[in-house]
Amino acid sequence: MNKLFQFSQRLVERGCQWIGTYPRKAGLIVAILIGLQLIELIFAGISLSTSNPRPPICTTVPHILATAKPRLHTQQDRPIKTLPHRKTVHLNLARKDATPKVKKIPPKKHVLKNKKIAPKHHKLIIKRGDSITKLLKARHMNKCIPLIIKNKKAAKALHHLTPGNTLLLESNKHGHLKRLLYTFSSKKQLEVSISGHKATVHWLKRAVKQHLVYQNVLIQSSLHSAANQHHIPNTIVAQLAHIFEHDINFSRDIRSQDRFALLYYVEDFNDKPAHYGPIIAAKFINRGKQYTAIRFVDHANTTHYYTPEGYSLERSFLRAPLQYTHISSGFSERRMHPILHHIRAHHGIDFAAPYGTPVQATANGRISFKGWKGGYGRMIMIRHNRRYTTVYGHMQRFTPHLKAGSYVKQGQIIGYVGSSGLATGPHLHYEFRINNVPRNPLTVKVPYQHRIAKRDWPSFHQSAHKWESYLRGVHTRIS
Repeated sequence: MNKLFQFSQRLVERGCQWIGTYPRKAGLIVAILIGLQLIELIFAGISLSTSNPRPPICTTVPHILATAKPRLHTQQDRPIKTLPHRKTVHLNLARKDATPKVKKIPPKKHVLKNKKIAPKHHKLIIKRGDSITKLLKARHMNKCIPLIIKNKKAAKALHHLTPGNTLLLESNKHGHLKRLLYTFSSKKQLEVSISGHKATVHWLKRAVKQHLVYQNVLIQSSLHSAANQHHIPNTIVAQLAHIFEHDINFSRDIRSQDRFALLYYVEDFNDKPAHYGPIIAAKFINRGKQYTAIRFVDHANTTHYYTPEGYSLERSFLRAPLQYTHISSGFSERRMHPILHHIRAHHGIDFAAPYGTPVQATANGRISFKGWKGGYGRMIMIRHNRRYTTVYGHMQRFTPHLKAGSYVKQGQIIGYVGSSGLATGPHLHYEFRINNVPRNPLTVKVPYQHRIAKRDWPSFHQSAHKWESYLRGVHTRIS
């Protein structure tokens, strides 16, 4: 009997070691221990009759579990297989005094309920299609729109927003509009203040400093690259091209080693350039020929650019009636016709351009003919005065509502490029006639639009002499 108890005690010790080594098979080992406990109950009577009774197995199991140490693996032992999605939990039953770790929760910050919120500022750049109603609705400031509309001054001033101008919106802590500041120009601002159910309008004048800038530029590759090298803004370059557009074709006539000189105003606000222009005087040397422009305001308070001799740079006729890609055929008395294949005169210029390119009237006048005319196809003839007549042929279509007898202005669109009539491709046939005699539109001298008035000549002559000296570089200091 003693041997049975010794065997069962050794089996319990080995079972506890198996529990530490093979935790997944702990259920089977516990079942074996329960079976040994039943054996103890069967032989309980026999154990009590002996002089040295053995302690029951059930009392030795907790002690063995508390003192048992997991057996280390050896190379002979079978490795433990664990699934990747399951976690193996190891129980440390020996540490009875272990205390769980408690995370310290930081105290909540005390938020002041009466804290003042600074007003928000929204600085916007006006884009094409923007309106004051659209911009305010996008920022959920709808409540102030009726107040602005009721104020006639504000509604009139903010009816049309110019693209590029700035709009500053200032809101309170509740998100309602408090103040609106719209910049019309470098010198003028509109302020609209919202207080309660009322809008107040104020016009503000900005402190602007104005000074003159002189530039003398040599063109190496192109006009825009030369302007960028000298930090000349694009607005000034556009003004320069507009001033000399009747004398120089800036898309085709510019050559390397051309030179230009400029004298223009710059307005500074807070020590930063806010506005460029206008150009006071300009000189351009193109292909060895010099062109000069002087800005002058006459007695009628109208501004024009004149030559030093007092002639306006605005000509009565444009150099070309459209934006063309190239000249496909020039003015000639003997030309081989591409369709009829015989020599005949070509009293005009063929400007090649894509289908649908707009065609402009080169000067003010009245339409004398509109319709289909033989080899010209769809043609319009404009009589400008008793001497000058222009012809536009091979058009795809005409501008609606135009008819014979309609008055057109210089630059007005009269039709679109096509290939009607005797034409091999899309182009515009343009003729320039003086007393009904064809002339070459590229070489003919067109008249100036007007000349300086006699009453303005003394003041113009004085200012022209002054600005010319600056352009020549005689004065190095500009006041």
